[in-house]
Amino acid sequence: MIGGFGNLTGEIDFWALDSLVQVGKAKSSCSIGIEWGPDGKTLMTAVFWDRIKVDNFLNLFSASGKKLLTAGNKFDELHGVCWQPLPKGALSKPDLTLLEQEAEQV
Repeated sequence: MIGGFGNLTGEIDFWALDSLVQVGKAKSSCSIGIEWGPDGKTLMTAVFWDRIKVDNFLNLFSASGKKLLTAGNKFDELHGVCWQPLPKGALSKPDLTLLEQEAEQV
């Protein structure tokens, strides 16, 4: 994932590192909190109260850039977000083959 956050427009490009194929795009303006999910296929972005006093959001995207929360979850004050930890080895490396095939067709 490559992106410009903070004061930037929040454009996100998703790449499969094994094949160097771009597999998707998304946008999450003004995001400060950015974390990959423990499954390696879900990206969480957030706009926090400490940075911007309005429009605090939590968004989830798939590794292909598809927004999983269509409008995002809006909060009056969002101060932080994190994924629930999983034991090491609970999840295997994600197979991005389908994402790569979709990207090649575009």
